[in-house]
Amino acid sequence: MSDNIVLDSWLYLIEKLARVGLPTKQRETTMKSFKNRVSILLVEDEFNDIQIIRRAIEKCHITNPLHVVRDGVEAMHFLSNRGKYTDKASYHLPGLILLDINMPRMDGLETLRKIKSDSALRAIPTIVFTSSNDDDIAQQAYESGANTYIAKPADFNEMKNAIEVIIKHWLQITELPKK
Repeated sequence: MSDNIVLDSWLYLIEKLARVGLPTKQRETTMKSFKNRVSILLVEDEFNDIQIIRRAIEKCHITNPLHVVRDGVEAMHFLSNRGKYTDKASYHLPGLILLDINMPRMDGLETLRKIKSDSALRAIPTIVFTSSNDDDIAQQAYESGANTYIAKPADFNEMKNAIEVIIKHWLQITELPKK
C-alpha cells in the first residue's frame, strides 16, 4: 500500500468526520457521553509506541479507559478474563481493539484470528494499527477479519489525527451491536 493512498484515505476520512451533521457543541457532548461507556484495548509490545499512542489519546481529549497488553497471549487472557485479568468488573470486554502485528509470543495476525473465531469477541471492532506497510500482511489481516488496517504514521501530529479519527469513527459514528 503506497504512502499516498494511506495519506489520501486519512485526509478523506478526516474531512468526512469534519462534516458530521451535528453542531460542534452537540458533537462534543455526544462524544463525551459515549466515550466513557467503552474501553479501548491496545495490544502493543513497543514501549515507545505505547507512550506515543497514550499521549495522542490524551491530546485528543479522549477519556475512554485504555488498557494495554504487550502481546497476543496477554490480549487473549484479558479478553477471556484469565490470569491477572480475572476481575470482570475491572477487565470487561473493550469496545475497540487496536492491534499491532509484530509482537512476541503470539503475533497480531494469530491474535486477530483467535478474536474473530470467538463468537463472544468477533463483533468487537479490531483495528490493525501497525508499523508494517506490507500489502501481503494487510491482505492477510483483512482475510482474518480486521475491520481496518492502518500503517502507524511516523509524525506525532499525524498519529494524533489518526487516533482521533479511529476512535471517533468506531466509538461515535459507527453503530455497533449492543452486546
